Amino acid sequence: MFVVIALILGTFVAMLQLAVFERRSQVLASQRIKATILTEQALEVTRSVRDKSWDAFFALSLNTAYYPVFSANEWDLTLTNPGPTDIYTVSVQISEVFRDGNDNISSSGTSDDQTREITATVTWTGQGGDVNDIFITTYLTNWQGYQ
Repeated sequence: MFVVIALILGTFVAMLQLAVFERRSQVLASQRIKATILTEQALEVTRSVRDKSWDAFFALSLNTAYYPVFSANEWDLTLTNPGPTDIYTVSVQISEVFRDGNDNISSSGTSDDQTREITATVTWTGQGGDVNDIFITTYLTNWQGYQ
């Protein structure tokens, strides 16, 4: 009799743990989807800043965190962290790009003043205090200035 009760109780506990694990997985998947969308949005904001003025975009400090903000009916990048939106912190970092002798992007060589590497990152704290992040890296060029 006790064996049957123990088996039933053990099965119930295992099913409950599985349900909790599944729920946490669903929440994390949902958070990752939203973080991916915010990361892509940060890249679009950066493209918009570039399209307004390559010279102003090129003058932004390298290897510095910038934060997308919506102000005066337009998106911009600012050095001031506005804090998390919902649970997400969105940032963009701009890096110098180098080209080798074959004009390929490389880790060293000649600086390319017509291209910048952009890394958009979204960080958030999930359930249980786990810190998560997603990042996308791309290149932006002075496409309007090419002849």
